[in-house]
Amino acid sequence: MVVAVWERYVEALEITEREANALADLFGAAAAFPPPERDRLMNAIREYAFLVETEEWAAMAEGKESARAWHAYAEIRDGYLSLVPQTEREVVWLRWSIERLDDLGDERRLRLLRSRADLPTPMWVVLGILSVATVAFSYLFGVRRLHLHALVTGAIAAALALTLTLVAALQHPFGRLAGQSPEAFHELRVSFGQPAAR
Repeated sequence: MVVAVWERYVEALEITEREANALADLFGAAAAFPPPERDRLMNAIREYAFLVETEEWAAMAEGKESARAWHAYAEIRDGYLSLVPQTEREVVWLRWSIERLDDLGDERRLRLLRSRADLPTPMWVVLGILSVATVAFSYLFGVRRLHLHALVTGAIAAALALTLTLVAALQHPFGRLAGQSPEAFHELRVSFGQPAAR
């Protein structure tokens, strides 16, 4: 179970990094368009990165999301979809940008789904029963030294408690206990020339 939740934890980190990479690609691609559209796109992308790092990350710790970040994402999408390319070069860049925009939307939705994912209640019940059974099983062995038996049983119980705590923490990759930092979005904002989040 620890391995399974760890893999999902790492997968959530990879999803976040892919989302940040798609956003960086869109920011770079915006430079291919004329100044009014370019500036509007870059500002929308900066705003999205800012809101994800400063507002949505805290909301995800509680299994929620930011309506303002969704609005900023919609601004990016509307900005690209409303572009009317004037040259063949702009047509190529717009086509490529729309593909990256789809990637951004996919990764955003996956990140938000991972932030709300929980182990099913029956799984916790099974883990609890197996943990109690494992500790109880140690009483079936006869030992001559009671303090040694108590020490071994205590060690088994502590190891199981730590394992269950680890599973509980890792099942929430953006939670308060073992949550990931918004480092990918922080680095993006620095590369966009924005000040550090307050």
